[in-house]
Amino acid sequence: MRYFLYLLHIILLLNVGCHQSVTKPTYNQSEKQVLANAIRKKVALKLKKKTELIPSGIAGQMMHEVKMLGLSFDYKKPITMEKGRELLVTVVQELLNEVNASEQIRPYLDSYPFQSKNVQVRIFLKKPARNCSNSEQLVVITAIEGVFKYKIDDPDNPKRLKVIYQETYEEALQKLEDMNIFLLK
Repeated sequence: MRYFLYLLHIILLLNVGCHQSVTKPTYNQSEKQVLANAIRKKVALKLKKKTELIPSGIAGQMMHEVKMLGLSFDYKKPITMEKGRELLVTVVQELLNEVNASEQIRPYLDSYPFQSKNVQVRIFLKKPARNCSNSEQLVVITAIEGVFKYKIDDPDNPKRLKVIYQETYEEALQKLEDMNIFLLK
């Protein structure tokens, strides 16, 4: 499973990396696709400057209406679960703020306001060295359908990831507020 995710990640990187601009389509994109791409690009670039997250992919579910928008990132430093929580909440909030502030995309949304369940975030973290004894180091953190998952390499199966903790967006936000780490803007 882990190798499948990495392969998918590389394919997304190549797809996004080969285009000069996400908002300049090479084929006829619908207006909702152009708007969704513009929002994802704006958020990705803002977060790159603000958090050192490196944009690496996009996701979306918008056959008829925009049901989900997502971003993937690389982060070149090992992190704690608390830092991962902070990064996930930051990305989810930035994406939600941009989508909900855009009056142009509003008619295309499946539900307004867009909520954490409508956002998908994947952050691929720096892998520990092979000889590193810290098997509990996070390698991927995700926010999918409003649930945050923190994953490590599965020590029993090196081809899989193991979820070591999960929480809802609301629980993560409350923990950050309780720790006075994260203040809503």
